Amino acid sequence: MPVKVTLVKCPTCGKPIQGTADHVFICECGVAHTRDDSGAHTIKYEVAAPNVQAVSQAEPIFVPVWKIDTNVTILRERSEGGFFNKLFGDKWKGGRVVIFVPAIEWDPQSWKHWSQTLTATPPQYTVQQGFGARKRMPVALDVEQAKQLADFIVLTYEAEKPGVLQDIAYEVKVTDATLAYLPFVQLPAGFTLAL
Repeated sequence: MPVKVTLVKCPTCGKPIQGTADHVFICECGVAHTRDDSGAHTIKYEVAAPNVQAVSQAEPIFVPVWKIDTNVTILRERSEGGFFNKLFGDKWKGGRVVIFVPAIEWDPQSWKHWSQTLTATPPQYTVQQGFGARKRMPVALDVEQAKQLADFIVLTYEAEKPGVLQDIAYEVKVTDATLAYLPFVQLPAGFTLAL
């Protein structure tokens, strides 16, 4: 069976991009894109500057996380103490929610922990240009998968509180998506955010 090999070029400047196992290609000119059967699709991304004190423990690695900007509408709710109540208070009936979806192949427990932690307490950071000499982990989830998982994350967090959820109907509309590369350090106890 013949294999077709094509040179990946930046859709903006036309420079060839070196091979990678990543789903996201980032050119030297700063443009990031994904590819599918219909061609190249430019994506928005940002690189968070690591905290100098945090990275003194170990060399940071940039972990890609989709920031899914959504508008959540509560259509019907009979619950107390759930995810939305915890984030916004029991009178909240909808509005803007940024849901963080880790884009790497993490073990389920780490993936769940970081998606919940980053969504409940959105990280504050300064954006820097490029990665410098530091490594970045490859993107394993494309933006469409991340959008689907954002809805799943909300439902999972709302439903997993034992004995508190009686009934909920809600709608999650995605308004924007950005790939954020967040610096982490890997310590013996696991990954730690280096912001």
